[in-house]
Order: sequence, then structure tokens, then C-alpha cells
Amino acid sequence: MIELFQRMTINQYEAALCTLHECVTRCPEQMWQAPVVNHPYSQTVFHTLFFADLYLGENMDAQPAQAFHRQNAEAFADYEQLEDRIPQGTYEKPFISDYLGFCRNKVAEVVSNESAEMLANIRHIQHHAAQLILRLREKAGIDMPWVKSGWQTW
Repeated sequence: MIELFQRMTINQYEAALCTLHECVTRCPEQMWQAPVVNHPYSQTVFHTLFFADLYLGENMDAQPAQAFHRQNAEAFADYEQLEDRIPQGTYEKPFISDYLGFCRNKVAEVVSNESAEMLANIRHIQHHAAQLILRLREKAGIDMPWVKSGWQTW
């Protein structure tokens, strides 16, 4: 039963992250820094990945110690996502694509040791992917494919 839960959880994560990846790759350059509600599109994507990464981790203290965070220290800066203020950072697509890949790999490593609490993390990714999809449809007429499970090749 545990293996089935783990496989289903990985499939849900991969579907959510694949949908987010589609939001990144299909976003026209002129919309990449345009607002999605109160934040730039790139900030919304980063926020989504940052919290997916955080919720997959042991605790906040472990975040800066990860190799990906050390290699991209400038992008993570002062971890403004955790502050009670509006984040100011914006991000380029290549970094965001790398961060998506990092989170995808982290899912595979972590899921085997986790429980049903992980569903809240998946829902967070889906929530923001839906915001981004709406913006792409409204502003650029771009539709998204339906992702039911698994990972599609990037």
C-alpha cells in the first residue's frame, strides 16, 4: 500500500511540476516580468518552486545548505520569500528551468520517506500554475495541455 501511495504522489508532483514547466516555456518574453495579480510572472513561478522546495525539505535551516542553493546564492539572496514583505526579486527562464529540474529530482528523493502531508505542497503548485495559466490565456491567448500524470519530456 505504501508503494502505491508513493507512486501516486510522485505522479501528482510530476503532473503539477510539468504543468508549471509548460507555464514557463509557453510564456512570451513580454509577459515574463508582467504582473500576475500583485507579483511579476517570474516571481510567481519562483515563489511556487521555492515553497515546493521548502516543503520537500527537512526545515528552513537546511535550505541554504543544498548544493543548488549554494550554486545559485545570488538568486536566493536573502530568502525574501520568507519575509513579511513583498518580494522584489525577478528571475530569468534558464534559472527557473534549472530550479524546476532540481525540484523534480528532489521529489523522487523525498517521497519515499513522506506521508499524506505532501498533498498540501502539490496543491500549492497547482494553485499557482492555475494563476499562471489564466494569465497566459487572458493576455496571450495561449492554451495549456492537460497533464494527467507522469512527466512529459521537456
